[in-house]
Amino acid sequence: MFKLISLIITSSALILINNLYFLSGFLLILLLTTILKTNLSPLKNRLTLLLFTVVLLIIFQLVFNSSQPYSVRLLQGFTAALKILSLSLLVFLYTSTTSINQISLAFNFLPKTFNFMLTITFSLIPVIFQEAKTIILLQKCRGYHSLNPLPIIIPLLHRTLKRSEQIALTMASRGY
Repeated sequence: MFKLISLIITSSALILINNLYFLSGFLLILLLTTILKTNLSPLKNRLTLLLFTVVLLIIFQLVFNSSQPYSVRLLQGFTAALKILSLSLLVFLYTSTTSINQISLAFNFLPKTFNFMLTITFSLIPVIFQEAKTIILLQKCRGYHSLNPLPIIIPLLHRTLKRSEQIALTMASRGY
């Protein structure tokens, strides 16, 4: 519960702070802590996607916010990028150092149905990622090497919806 409250307070503070130096220092400390506390492979995957998103954010800020001078747009782009990187790393650190059971227990103040729904969601996220890896591997075995994500997304959605339907039927048969 303490970790969840700390996460909420820190996230709220990060959203409100606009000091570029503070955000840079916080991101550096958070990055070092995350490197020391977690596995580097998922962190590398997360940072790769985040860096692409952050670069797009800065470019969009420079191109579409033409009502302000260039230096202000650049500063706002970097500030928003640092906030997104910090928030994402903070949540990554929380979820990688806290077990699903502890996260579920932290949400005990919610009604039972919402808590159960969150527990199922948290337990299905790794399964969905594993399904995505399997589908990507199957598509590569079939000779698929394109940047079009549809041949991966459509089977993933099909498998995910099928799995959720099975869970819903199981819950209904048990009277939940």
